[in-house]
Amino acid sequence: MKIEDVYVWDINAKWLGISPFQLMENAGAGVAKVVEERFGKGLKIAIFSGTGNNGGDGFVAARHLSFENDVTLFLVGDEANIRSEEARHNWEVLKKLDFVKIKVLKDSSQIKALNLESFDIIVDALLGAGTKGEPREPIRSAVEKINECVGKVKIVSIDLPSGYPSSVCVKADFAVTFQWDKEEYEGFERVVAKIGYPKELYHLVGPGDAKFALRKKGEHKGQNGKLLIIGGSEDYFGAPYLAAKAASYIVDLVYLAMPEYPARRINDPDMILRPFEGKNFRGEHFEKALELSKGVDAVILGPGIGQKDETQSFVRKFIKSREKPMVIDADALKAISEDLDIL
Repeated sequence: MKIEDVYVWDINAKWLGISPFQLMENAGAGVAKVVEERFGKGLKIAIFSGTGNNGGDGFVAARHLSFENDVTLFLVGDEANIRSEEARHNWEVLKKLDFVKIKVLKDSSQIKALNLESFDIIVDALLGAGTKGEPREPIRSAVEKINECVGKVKIVSIDLPSGYPSSVCVKADFAVTFQWDKEEYEGFERVVAKIGYPKELYHLVGPGDAKFALRKKGEHKGQNGKLLIIGGSEDYFGAPYLAAKAASYIVDLVYLAMPEYPARRINDPDMILRPFEGKNFRGEHFEKALELSKGVDAVILGPGIGQKDETQSFVRKFIKSREKPMVIDADALKAISEDLDIL
């Protein structure tokens, strides 16, 4: 399987109720178990952690290893830059422990001054699979410092050697990777540790699959899809808003077309509203709605749109003139239930 599959499975696992906190705990515990199985206990261990989730795995590993080993954790970077909630949580836990020594290294001069020869094992938790190119400072200096110990100290990387596949990467004895080996990994030994993904993830299609199926290369807003949602009425505003909010997680640009009366009840700065005069959609709104649809890739028509006669007429007219892929939902289905020929 590929690196991208990890991100898909993480999202789908969360959908099944398996939190990122659980996965990080299992990953760090898995690393600690492999280290002790390979090398024993009563060891002096240095763990180099970055501020990302790979570093978070290192925080957890440090806690588990500290029970029967002498552990020092080197945080490379500023703790204010610890990004995810789960990594931040495990860092705060670590700071409360008396039996894990912590040293924060914010610049390369502090790293270059280190002497690591007294350690039996170095655990590399600096960078994960999401980084590209050669490591930047101060991570680069940490990689070079770890590599000074090759042949003198056992070096274990979490998931993959930091910096891989660039020329500036940790020269690990092996890496503990999670759940399965990755197609992209070669040229270094891997030990696979299970972290609690259920077998069901092999067989389901979840939000992670949808997100990555729609992702395209590029950095331009809208390159991952533009969607128009037409809905809402004087009685209903929640359904079109929730549809737009859900779509926004996987589509770059979501436009929500609503009558201005229910639109006033939406106070979300991230929502792109396109209000129409009045309380309900009417025939006179047809041209404006059709023009909006020309600038998107697909349309959702109907959530909360209501069953007023004038609205039902608008729905039928819009469907007859459709030019883009369309999902017809809720009250819009009732508008065409007796005249399916317009489809």
